[in-house]
Amino acid sequence: MTRAWFMLVVVSVIYLLNSGFPYFGGSVLNSLMAEQQGIARSTLGLGFTIMLLVQGIAGPAINSSMVRFGMRATFVGGCGLLLLGSLLMAHAVSQAWSYLLVFGVLIGLGTGLSTYIPAQTLIAQWFDRHRSLAFSIVIASGGLGGFVVAPMLGSLMASNGNDWRAGWEIAAYSAAAMALLSWAVLRERLVTGPVPAPDRSGTGATGDAQWTTARLFRSRLLWIIVLGDLAVGMPIMCMLAHGIAHLDAQHITPVAAASAMGVMSLSSIAGKMIAGVLGDRFDPRYLWSAALIVVLIGMLLAINATGVIGVQLFAITLGVGSGAGLVCKLNLTSRYFGRASFGMVMGAMAPISICLTALSPYIVGLSWDWTHSYLPSFWALSVLALIAACVLPFAQPPQPSAG
Repeated sequence: MTRAWFMLVVVSVIYLLNSGFPYFGGSVLNSLMAEQQGIARSTLGLGFTIMLLVQGIAGPAINSSMVRFGMRATFVGGCGLLLLGSLLMAHAVSQAWSYLLVFGVLIGLGTGLSTYIPAQTLIAQWFDRHRSLAFSIVIASGGLGGFVVAPMLGSLMASNGNDWRAGWEIAAYSAAAMALLSWAVLRERLVTGPVPAPDRSGTGATGDAQWTTARLFRSRLLWIIVLGDLAVGMPIMCMLAHGIAHLDAQHITPVAAASAMGVMSLSSIAGKMIAGVLGDRFDPRYLWSAALIVVLIGMLLAINATGVIGVQLFAITLGVGSGAGLVCKLNLTSRYFGRASFGMVMGAMAPISICLTALSPYIVGLSWDWTHSYLPSFWALSVLALIAACVLPFAQPPQPSAG
């Protein structure tokens, strides 16, 4: 168990920086790039869309890489792509097409290979007990990355004349360090023999050996999880891509807007830890539903975010709700589908949930370009959160297969 916690610490550090710079750093740096180079808001959002689409489409390939080459090589390969992409952003990107190619494709693939699916799969391997808490800690590290990276880059940009290329140079140094850390430390734990039951699961999960890809896609549970994932992912990705631009339209200063993104990330840590502690004791369906109600409240507050108090309230609420929802998704998936099948399930869902989530920043950008307002899109995201919150309590554990 001691080694499991050590792996958790290392993976959390890698997750912190390899998600903090692309997502939250990209939110700050790309907004400045778009303003300086006259790139449309829809193109700005499209970069995030492509980044997510690449991760979603690559989901099964990421799982195959973990199986064929191992966890360590997968992480190192992802860090290498992040290093290359960050250097190209710093020294080569000058037009919209190069931004979409480098940020969307290279950085998107590098992020996918070194964060979400591999990190959670490694945690699922190493933890039998306290798995929900472990999930919450590693996911919380991503929120901490946003809290550290976004304000840091915001302050750096304010002090160096908004030189966004310098920010990507810092991201390149970070990726190189994480590649070395991954190669030196990361090890995987083979899943063999009976899988211990999680603490107080009470779920009646069918077990790892029951699952094939075909049966997985016939499971109603999978599609309910996808719906809940969209209701969490779409609002948070739209805020990462357009939050600063939205707050600028609300006459919030750039420094205050960058700070709000950091507060949202920090607040997500609280939500993740709450869901992690409670998730080992209660059914994650109901916790996830409650988290989506908080997401709904956050989106409604974002619609009318004005002044310091209004901005902070929306950032805190949306951060808590989205953070808790992410942990509930991982906990529910691990409990119901089994530990050894966790990577396969996550890889199978990725092309669906991540690709659909990836469309949201682009669509929101188009909404702004057409109407000069984010309100229609924000209202639609609020309705999605409400629908998912109502559906999740009716999710049922899958039944054992007849054959």
